[in-house]
Amino acid sequence: MTIEFHDEQCGTVDGPRTKPVAIIVSYNTRADLERLLPALASVTAIDTLVVDNGSTDGSVEIAVSILGDDAVIEAGGNLGYAKAINLALAAIPPGPILIFNADVAFLTGTPEAMLAALSDSGAGIVVGRTVDEEGTLALSMRRD
Repeated sequence: MTIEFHDEQCGTVDGPRTKPVAIIVSYNTRADLERLLPALASVTAIDTLVVDNGSTDGSVEIAVSILGDDAVIEAGGNLGYAKAINLALAAIPPGPILIFNADVAFLTGTPEAMLAALSDSGAGIVVGRTVDEEGTLALSMRRD
């Protein structure tokens, strides 16, 4: 994916997008990015785009070192999670996206399985299952 920036916050992609894009929002998540980004970079079926919300811990530098300059958008401050996602969406043409928190850890094949479920089912959204270290389902999408 090549993003040609036309201003400081938003870019456009030259030509149609051929791969799904994984979007990661970062705010002082360097350690998480050091673990997550190599795992995503190894999935050749997707591109990864990091939106950084003004980190001061070296998050931008680690993301650039793993993914390259064209895969990182510096928001210029802490816009919040939703605005950072919208900034990423404005930088890419329409198509499949995956949105992950920076602190996620994948089981082998998770991004590919999510993409397959999205394309095979015709669904508009696919949500992964959250499990703990022992593999037990963690009910994270409920109110206590």
